[in-house]
Amino acid sequence: MTTIPIRDVSLFVKIMGQGYPLVLMHGGPSLDYTTLLPLQPLADQYTLIFYDHRCNGRSVGAEVSSMTFENLTADADALRQTLGFEKWAVLGHSFGGNVALEYALRYPQNLSHLVLMNTGGDQWWVNQNAPELLAKRGYSANTVQAARRFYNGQLTPTEFMPIFMKFMKAYNYHNSLLSLVQGMVSGHMPKMQPEASSLVTASCLRIGQ
Repeated sequence: MTTIPIRDVSLFVKIMGQGYPLVLMHGGPSLDYTTLLPLQPLADQYTLIFYDHRCNGRSVGAEVSSMTFENLTADADALRQTLGFEKWAVLGHSFGGNVALEYALRYPQNLSHLVLMNTGGDQWWVNQNAPELLAKRGYSANTVQAARRFYNGQLTPTEFMPIFMKFMKAYNYHNSLLSLVQGMVSGHMPKMQPEASSLVTASCLRIGQ
């Protein structure tokens, strides 16, 4: 694990394994690379490049206002060049999938494969439908309202965790105090950057724009 100067930021990067390079773009925004650590077993087949997007996790040096698709994808490609890969495979999860799709549009010559997990072309579908899906699955009215505020950016950074905790089980059915302790012991505790969550709004950047 290290921090690498890339363009105008310092990106937190964790590299492991051997084989063909596979970069992993985490979800959020406001989360970090630890959300994709369950993919570590792939290290016996691939060189895994975990990193935190600018303004997320342990990456530092940029204002949240700089978190545009242009910068996010340029950061990724500059990281590829710095690590010396001619091409790599790109995996994106959730918001990271939005970044991965944009990367494929902007730098098609530099990726060999595109893998998308739980994602889409932009944020509008989640903004509109996530609260309703939670309601249909039996979550309380308070939880549904919390999700609506969260996905439409109607919260302050200090409200981020209390609101997210209300519907976190929809993301992680196995979340428990034990898993929290295990994360602390392993040093893999996520580092949240609630300010970045302001991008999760109806006016969120759209792929190809």
